[in-house]
Amino acid sequence: MIVGGARCRVVGRISMDLLAVDVTALPDNAARRGEWATLIGGDLDIDTLAAQCGTIGYELMCNLGRRYARVYKR
Repeated sequence: MIVGGARCRVVGRISMDLLAVDVTALPDNAARRGEWATLIGGDLDIDTLAAQCGTIGYELMCNLGRRYARVYKR
């Protein structure tokens, strides 16, 4: 994930639609309530993320659900 402009590791298991992110290396106040965190996009290519998860990008996109904000870019 990208939090506060820096890459951060997802730690533990994903439960339903919740996950934990290690932000200990970020400067103070870089990760605050209400700030954006990017899971897919920017420097995080979906196919690279999928490969790290042992799947393909299409499967990740299909399994996101309807509650997440999506911005499609060409």
